[in-house]
Amino acid sequence: MKAPREAWIACGFELLVTQGPTAVKVDYLCKAMKLSKGAFYHHFGHLAGYQSALLDSWEQVHTEAIIAAVSQLEDNAARRELLTSMANGKDQKLENALRAWAIYSPDVARRLNGVDERRIDFIRQLLEVDAAPGVDARIAAQVVYAHFVGWQQMHETLTEQDFADMEALLKRVLLA
Repeated sequence: MKAPREAWIACGFELLVTQGPTAVKVDYLCKAMKLSKGAFYHHFGHLAGYQSALLDSWEQVHTEAIIAAVSQLEDNAARRELLTSMANGKDQKLENALRAWAIYSPDVARRLNGVDERRIDFIRQLLEVDAAPGVDARIAAQVVYAHFVGWQQMHETLTEQDFADMEALLKRVLLA
């Protein structure tokens, strides 16, 4: 029996979140999928190919698809709101698990850093449109992104009001 490639990717994300990066191995994946190593190698060839596919999927869904959707809007305030909504609506545990994995894997760290830079650059583009006078859009984008990454780490302990208050402060300080 063969499982679709997407099922292997979903399984890898689940193992990464629930058991950590050491569980993203062929034996663990095959056991979780109840399939043979041959089924795994049919889709991915080797573990490095699988890990690359896992990161490709995450980057597409959690970054590129969001940027594409936000970019379709013409109103910059609506773009910022949609970006916030879509980014906050993603699985924060997966993002945290990827950051933990990056500590132990230089390849994952390079990919994560590239995604971070892509996200920061997109935020910079949005902020350049209506940043407050004297606000450097690149630095502001880094502040906004650092806020997001911090929120990912703390989202289960912050109330919705806490988050709304922080967002309001950022807007008041950064936007014209």
